[in-house]
Amino acid sequence: NCNIYGYDENETTNIFLKYNSDFSFDKTVNLLHLETDEKSHYVLIQSIDSILRTKTGFNKPQPTCPNCLRRFVSTQKFHRHLILCESENKQIERMPQHSHLFFENYQYRQPNILTVYAGNNFHIL
Repeated sequence: NCNIYGYDENETTNIFLKYNSDFSFDKTVNLLHLETDEKSHYVLIQSIDSILRTKTGFNKPQPTCPNCLRRFVSTQKFHRHLILCESENKQIERMPQHSHLFFENYQYRQPNILTVYAGNNFHIL
């Protein structure tokens, strides 16, 4: 796998993914593409986590997704995200456990100021 990242000083997220290869190999090579008006250079990134850690100032190592550069606190959430992020269908369907849903938090309901009844079976005389 070969991932090429870009760097832009003017953006809020300075490091971004420019190219992600479609092939899957055992090893992954991450490159940072630095360019000026007249020159261009590639630098090997040994750890995505450490390059993002120096940018954010958060010193604790965290698993980082190589595709979207999202950081995770737990490795379990990281691995669940990685399966979804690497797939072509980037949506997941999660159905409720119970067959019926119930509203329980009545203390959070809002007072009903206006009620509108609409239908197609009424006539104006």
